[in-house]
Amino acid sequence: MQTSRFQAFYQRNIRDDFGQPRPKNPRFLMVAGQASFQRQASRTLAQSALYVVELSTGKCVAYALPTAQGRLAAARKTFHSELLPLDETSFREGPLRGKAVVDPAHRVN
Repeated sequence: MQTSRFQAFYQRNIRDDFGQPRPKNPRFLMVAGQASFQRQASRTLAQSALYVVELSTGKCVAYALPTAQGRLAAARKTFHSELLPLDETSFREGPLRGKAVVDPAHRVN
């Protein structure tokens, strides 16, 4: 049943996920994508992933989104959870033979 309302909220302090050295003025880009995860007995993950890139370093961290299970889902209560880090990579030195793939000076309007 669709309610046209927010049903899940996620949070996480991502600062430590991006390691050292930390940029003085970090700028982040975030995009969501479709994902497929194997079912786990201890938790259920949404079939989505959230990708966050820090633009000056090019580091990208992928996060999973846990979903409500059992009585909480059946009762249609608001669900609160923390994003779960899945994997990380760097786009700074990429397939373009050592050239930056992410240009931190590029402005998107």
